[in-house]
Amino acid sequence: MNAALFRTWLAWLFLAASLGAAETALQRFYAWPPPPDHPQTNGADFWDWRPELPVEGAPAPLVDLRSLNEAVAGQHGWVTRRGDKLVLGDGRPVRFWAVNTTGNAPLPELERLCRDLAQRGVNLVRIHGGARKSLLDFRSDRLDAVNPAVIDQMHRAVVAARAAGIYTFVSNSFFIIEMKVKASYGLEGYTQSWLDAHPGQQVPFGLVFLNDRFRAAFKGWLREFVTAPNPYHPQRTPLGRDRSVAVIEILNEDNLFFYTFKPETWPEEQRTLAGRKFFAWLAARHRAREDADATATVRRVTATWEPPLPGDDLSSGVLQLLNAGAMGTAGPRQARRLAEQIAFLGDVQRGFHAEMTALFRECGFGGLVSPSNWHTATPTILLDLEHDTYRQGDIIDRHAYFSPVIAQEKVKHRIGVGDVFLGLSTLVGPASSPTNVRQTFDYPSAMSEFQWVNYNAAGVEGPLLAAAYFSLTDFDLPVWFALGTRLWNDSLAKWAVGRPSVLGQFPGAALLFRRGDVAEAPVVVREGRTLEAIYRREPARIMPPRGFDSTRDDASTRDAPGSPGSERIDPLAMMVGKVEHTLDRDTDEVSPRLAELIDRRNGRVTSFTGELVTDWHRGLFTVNSPRAQGATGFLRAAGRIELRDVTWESDNRFGALLAIALDDRPLAASGRILLQVGAMDRPTGFVTEPVKLGWQGADYTGHRIKATGGLPWQVERSLGSVVLKGATARFTSATVLDENLRPRAPLVGRVEGSDLRLKLPAESLYVVVELRPAKEQ
Repeated sequence: MNAALFRTWLAWLFLAASLGAAETALQRFYAWPPPPDHPQTNGADFWDWRPELPVEGAPAPLVDLRSLNEAVAGQHGWVTRRGDKLVLGDGRPVRFWAVNTTGNAPLPELERLCRDLAQRGVNLVRIHGGARKSLLDFRSDRLDAVNPAVIDQMHRAVVAARAAGIYTFVSNSFFIIEMKVKASYGLEGYTQSWLDAHPGQQVPFGLVFLNDRFRAAFKGWLREFVTAPNPYHPQRTPLGRDRSVAVIEILNEDNLFFYTFKPETWPEEQRTLAGRKFFAWLAARHRAREDADATATVRRVTATWEPPLPGDDLSSGVLQLLNAGAMGTAGPRQARRLAEQIAFLGDVQRGFHAEMTALFRECGFGGLVSPSNWHTATPTILLDLEHDTYRQGDIIDRHAYFSPVIAQEKVKHRIGVGDVFLGLSTLVGPASSPTNVRQTFDYPSAMSEFQWVNYNAAGVEGPLLAAAYFSLTDFDLPVWFALGTRLWNDSLAKWAVGRPSVLGQFPGAALLFRRGDVAEAPVVVREGRTLEAIYRREPARIMPPRGFDSTRDDASTRDAPGSPGSERIDPLAMMVGKVEHTLDRDTDEVSPRLAELIDRRNGRVTSFTGELVTDWHRGLFTVNSPRAQGATGFLRAAGRIELRDVTWESDNRFGALLAIALDDRPLAASGRILLQVGAMDRPTGFVTEPVKLGWQGADYTGHRIKATGGLPWQVERSLGSVVLKGATARFTSATVLDENLRPRAPLVGRVEGSDLRLKLPAESLYVVVELRPAKEQ
């Protein structure tokens, strides 16, 4: 890690916290460690998480959210959008609590996985990746060769999910980053001699939008992908006609506005072809009656462009393109040229997504089309244009991660011995949370990849924060990244969902989110910015965090906090209520209550509804709604947490706590309550050692991994209690559950007047409390 990256992290913290509290936040942000380091295999403060499959005759689970799903996904028709809402085929509004998985397993294994996910509240899976994960068959020398293994794994996964009432978000699994152009593909200029001379320039980022041959091949892949009969489906229904497919994605992580768009890395022939398209577009856009021909039009328009680019040739009808980095950073001399280029590339990308969406409709697909999901080089300028091109489909998608600082020169996809990191929590830097979203007016929103990237012991905060804040802002489709084909990860993967601190928190979090236990807030910011303002490179006035995962997390791909426009509307507005943007006006609508609800002096942001509070000076979040009441963050330091119907106390340094009604009644009247505990976890044998990192004249304690460990996962023992206010007279029983949500042992409560105190079990994440229902007030 370089000093610039570290300085960027510090700047984000100052943006996230008030000036008066920044030092406290910084100290807490970097001072707290992951679970204590134990050289032994099993530490005294941890217990083994062993979610083995139950033996025959085991009792039924006391918590099973399968009934929230349809009997068979798609039984009532397609998932569609109604304005900015998603609706099922019978017209009922729906939110999706989802995970990514590969689908690369035999059908019986996938069926078991989906049954287990449905029990924990999942109602959509995104099928993405796999062992042979490119839709283009890289083993072939032909550009039109489709990989049948990818289609087969999609077919299996869709059928398995459908039976569990789980919808699918189908990624075509074409990973541009893994494509290496071959001379046999016949793409202009990519001769074998050129490829041999340019070994680092064989990935054709952005080319599918601008090269007709590549685009036609890509369209052919998609057609075969959605029309091939599914041999695992009872009616052999192809993906494009299967109503359990909620979303089909056009293209993953490629566009014309991210740093990877670098025409200078293409062969000259490709630059010339793209330059001719730009020239023709410019001539058509500005053609005047007095112009003799297209060249005369372009000469008139470009007369004030300076300096010309190498390769510009008006007599041959060629205007070269600048790379994506320049679109945000080039100086005023290139302003006129860039205004036209940005408009041109927006039209190209918009046309591409419109063409592919029309293809899916032609093939019978009636669900949601997600054009893409990618970042831009300068979000304050380009992200709204990127998302505008997605309006050719049905849903606006993006990827967002919260990463620890990884202190090594080369960022890797895997966690290994020798890695050095600093664990982080969003609760002391709330502006950096991936749950902070800025949505597009009148369109539903998805986040087809999001996660607290490992290694980060604070990841236990994620499920409750996601469920609460995505409910507050009416966010439709968050997709956790990622599972394999088994429920629980067997190692510390960088994006592991299958661990007790994440997947173990799904039951309560999924129920809260899907049932709407946190009230939806009104729009508190509607930012207006026209396309012409974007072409002039006028920055947006509020933006979500960049949200890169740590494989792309370096200083060269981040906006500097405090860059033009990034502070004109407080980014913490996204924790107050819904923030959205529109391109049909150039004025903003901002709630006058923001100043009241964002208290930077005292480090506190309160939702418009009053149900959610993040206190970044204390590192604590609370949810206090009629049916769901809990907290996450630095629990020991918080002391007694008084909420409407429950009081929590915990001696765990960091964790999550949630009481949620299982019977749809308010907690004060509920007859069945789930108490869910989240604690820090780690693989058995995971060992780190402290490392002093000196930056900016100060020392910080990081951690170097000495051993990555393995199964079973270990979970920190719970140390605390909960008081159910006024529950003594109604209490009938409390049962501790095992890892599979089945009954393990009774739990005895203690009467304190009209209140009931329950000690949290040290070695379980779940308790179900049975009470006599009360009349609702």
